[in-house]
Amino acid sequence: MPPDTEAIAEHLALMAEAGLVTAEPGERRRVRYRLHSAPMQVAQQFLAALARDWDGQLDALKDHLSR
Repeated sequence: MPPDTEAIAEHLALMAEAGLVTAEPGERRRVRYRLHSAPMQVAQQFLAALARDWDGQLDALKDHLSR
């Protein structure tokens, strides 16, 4: 396998292990990957909540430092 293909295969294996994709047999020796967006939506919701929590605090710090 060329290095780029190897790196892609490693990334896809990690994504499959994390439940982000599912490997499905394709034609010949090919494998198709199906994306599962639910885990990413959970992460996105967590990061959005984190940003909301920090935005106010960082704005307050910015205001305080600009005085």
